[in-house]
Amino acid sequence: MKDKPRGEGGVTAIRYDFSNNRNMCAVSCGQILLDPMVAAQVTSTYVDWLNDTEVNAYLEVRHHRQTIDGAMAYVAAKIAEPHTCLFAAYENGRFIGTAKLDSFRPYHGTAMVAFMFGEKSVWGRGLGSQMVMAACHFGFQRIGLRKINAGCYGRNIASHKLLEKCGFSLEGCQTDQVMTKDGPDDVLIFGLLASAYPHASFPAAFADAN
Repeated sequence: MKDKPRGEGGVTAIRYDFSNNRNMCAVSCGQILLDPMVAAQVTSTYVDWLNDTEVNAYLEVRHHRQTIDGAMAYVAAKIAEPHTCLFAAYENGRFIGTAKLDSFRPYHGTAMVAFMFGEKSVWGRGLGSQMVMAACHFGFQRIGLRKINAGCYGRNIASHKLLEKCGFSLEGCQTDQVMTKDGPDDVLIFGLLASAYPHASFPAAFADAN
């Protein structure tokens, strides 16, 4: 365990115990339950999401055809990484997507959040913001992060609005950073400090007491 420096706004940071995902547990927000992902959740449905051009339009997986074996290997690698927390997202018991905390910088108390909202039948219901805030709740309250960052393509207006709804602030722009089918696009960088985490707007809870 590292020392606990003071974060922004007097928030005490950082409980740097990421090793082997020992702090992993389920966390809920609204109608969304995030459960630590396991290999059994890599099904044909999951792989179909990865290959769906609407789902993967702004994801790096779009560059290669995804397979069960490849997805299994990816999930197994992420589960084994000591500085990655990979979750399966459920709504009323149905697997609808994934969320991830990674790129941990233990001496700074920061990480990146990323998400995939695979089940298109539930798009437009506000569940994406609940998914992101459940992951942020885990990062801030379970791990003790000081700040969480996120990135999205400039043309990905839906993710841009979702992150702002969750309290993230736009902090920077990497101009023409990526190539898309429509040509070069920017990458927008967002940040959310623990001191600005909107608990009241997105109440979340851990699903166990570990």
